[in-house]
Amino acid sequence: MLDLCCRRTSAWVVAVVLLALVPVGWGAGASAQASPPLAPATIVVGAAGDRSADGVGVLAGVGFGAYQADGPDDLAAAGPPMATCVTGPDGTCAMKVPVKVDQPSYYTVAAMDAPAGWHALQNWGAPSDVYRFNTGALGAQDAGQVVSLPPDGRSWPTVRDDPPTPAQCGIDVGLVIDLSGSVTKDPALFEQYRNAASQFVHALAGTPSRVSAYTFATSAGVDAPLPPTALSTAGGVQAADVWIAGLTPSADNATNWDLGLRQVTASGDIPDVVLFLTDGDPNRYGDPPVGDGTKLHLPDLEQAIASANGLKAAGSRVVAVGIGGSVDGADGQHRLSLISGPKAGTDYVNTSFDALADTLRQLGAANCAGTLTVVKQVRDSVTGQLTPAGGWQFDVTSAPADAPGKNAEPALLTTQDTTGAANVVVDFADLSQTRIVTVTERQTSGYQLEPQAGHNAICTSDGVELPVTDDGLGFTVELKALQTVSCQVINRELAPAAKVTVEKHWSINGVSYDNGDQPDGFSAALTVSSPSTGEQTTSAPVDWGHPLTGWSVGDTITIGEKVHLPTGCTQEVTGAGPQPVDRQDAVLIVVNRVTCDPGGGMTIAKTFRSAVPTGEQGIYLLTYDISVQNDGSTAGRYRLMDNWGMATDVQVLSAEVSSEDADPATGVRSDFDGSGQPEIAADVSIAAGATQHYLVTARVKVPGAGSTAGACTGAPGSGFFNRATLVPQGAAPLSAQACGPIPAGPGPQPAGRVQPVPRSTVINTLSRSDDRSLAYTGAPISAPLTIGLVLVLIGFLLLTFAAARTGSRRRTE
Repeated sequence: MLDLCCRRTSAWVVAVVLLALVPVGWGAGASAQASPPLAPATIVVGAAGDRSADGVGVLAGVGFGAYQADGPDDLAAAGPPMATCVTGPDGTCAMKVPVKVDQPSYYTVAAMDAPAGWHALQNWGAPSDVYRFNTGALGAQDAGQVVSLPPDGRSWPTVRDDPPTPAQCGIDVGLVIDLSGSVTKDPALFEQYRNAASQFVHALAGTPSRVSAYTFATSAGVDAPLPPTALSTAGGVQAADVWIAGLTPSADNATNWDLGLRQVTASGDIPDVVLFLTDGDPNRYGDPPVGDGTKLHLPDLEQAIASANGLKAAGSRVVAVGIGGSVDGADGQHRLSLISGPKAGTDYVNTSFDALADTLRQLGAANCAGTLTVVKQVRDSVTGQLTPAGGWQFDVTSAPADAPGKNAEPALLTTQDTTGAANVVVDFADLSQTRIVTVTERQTSGYQLEPQAGHNAICTSDGVELPVTDDGLGFTVELKALQTVSCQVINRELAPAAKVTVEKHWSINGVSYDNGDQPDGFSAALTVSSPSTGEQTTSAPVDWGHPLTGWSVGDTITIGEKVHLPTGCTQEVTGAGPQPVDRQDAVLIVVNRVTCDPGGGMTIAKTFRSAVPTGEQGIYLLTYDISVQNDGSTAGRYRLMDNWGMATDVQVLSAEVSSEDADPATGVRSDFDGSGQPEIAADVSIAAGATQHYLVTARVKVPGAGSTAGACTGAPGSGFFNRATLVPQGAAPLSAQACGPIPAGPGPQPAGRVQPVPRSTVINTLSRSDDRSLAYTGAPISAPLTIGLVLVLIGFLLLTFAAARTGSRRRTE
């Protein structure tokens, strides 16, 4: 019973367990279990900001929404968004959207708002050209996955607000000029294009404005840019006109807005306003250019927006000027607004080639109506060049023409460093009023006012000169309402005082002399013009090498001279006549190049006779012959000199000269030494056809190891070199030279002493066929002989011992 009970209980337990394991869904009336929910997909959006040298930056604070869409082409963004996000510091944000198992889900992403100073990009052309992106079909396979928009790694552009134009007359303007083929292929249109740019420049002429200019087509820089150029002066306007006239048509047909704008920021010269001139939509971007160059793609516009943002961030207001073409319609003008601002007529302008000149001229002159500009230029005292000058001050008053002196409105103007100009706004009670404006210069030390056409200033309006009335250091001019007047004032820099020194040099038959060292019979007295009267004078202190005062930098001094030359000599003079004084310590040089009959019939010859050792260590006695011959038909007189030019390590101990046939009345000088006193004879008479001889001797010392310049080279500083100079009276000097070699090695030894053999001298060598020598060992020959005899004796003893043993054996046998 117990066993049966237990068995039954076990069966019951098993049955209960099995029933517990049966799934709930089994059997009639069981309810189905629900599927677990899928993880949402994540949409990540990146927002772009400004372009800088490091690339396109990110932008925080841009709001985005994800809207449920009916399909992949649905960009309507209707109804409330399924999710929203705002970009963080990294420029990105994420939105989670649900996905379904049994059917695909579609979402459209749109920009909802932007941070202050920006506006969200909603469409890229016409209202239907919305800037939105669809995720495409998202299904169960996309659960937990990330979808990035815009696609292809791009970022969502946001448009930075355009900065305001400075409310003043006188701004820096940058022209960015489209030179793509659509603009330049028609020569007539291209000429209109250049003319319009020139008229814009002339609309700013005479104002405190500067213009720079850049070009683009497929790439930037079709022509080299025009650097910022002041338009306050005629010279600046001309420089801009020359650049515009030199614009060259481009062979490229593409239009790269991105690089056109980017190059201005990269230049570092940021204008107040950039006028961006184009006739077509962008169809390229980047450097090197990307795109097909034929039609607009969104990346072409996205990159241009980023570059325009960077330019605005640097401080430039971008005004886009559309000139017909693909930017003529509403969608093209909207794209112009995306690189500038939303206000037509101020942020962007649409015009035609025919009306472009008027459009640009109006843009240029907008802030200068009813103003007067004073332009200060300074003339350099030396070059005469005019340069715009900053820091000059003018007092300005204006009053009604019918009540001069009443209701005056004073102002103090200070000219700008970059343009030399300053502008004042004149207050008009009504547009019919005329006002008298008085401008008075505050004189700056070191300058003086320079009249122009007899007046203190020249004033113009639209290129027409206006009447002015001088008033002390100032002037008055009438100004009408809405008139733009520019007045040019010039001051000359007062020249600083200068000292003038006139030096004299001679070149006689090719030999150069400082004044005073030239031969007898050659002289010149200086004459100069007086700084006060301009007349030539020789009055003291007028002399060669003496500083002359009373002159100013920029003056002209006239140099003359009274010259005396020997008969038969001719000369060419340089440095005389009118000469500019171009510095405060001016040195002017006059050179007389004289050609004379050499020697006047006299000749000179010199020979080296000998160098005899004296018996003292390194000392020699040198002897030279000099002969002077008069081949002329009359007697003459001359001066004779002799100079050493030996090697520098040769020492002249003493010297003397003698002559047996020289003029006995004068003879030779006893104090001749060839260096400090090189003159042999001062005034020697020689008969026609005569020859006179001189013997020059010198006692010299040569270094113990010999001279380092012992060989004669034909020039001073070598060997026993010596030069004689003959100066005939009334003729050019002549010279003759001679040289003997310096003996090599030590000089002769004193008498009675035997020169020792150096310890290094080789006294025993043995030649071999291979040209090698056996070295001397120093051992005597007796040693090897003794050893040989000992060896012979030992051999003899050994033979004797061997013979004895042999004999003993025989006896034993």
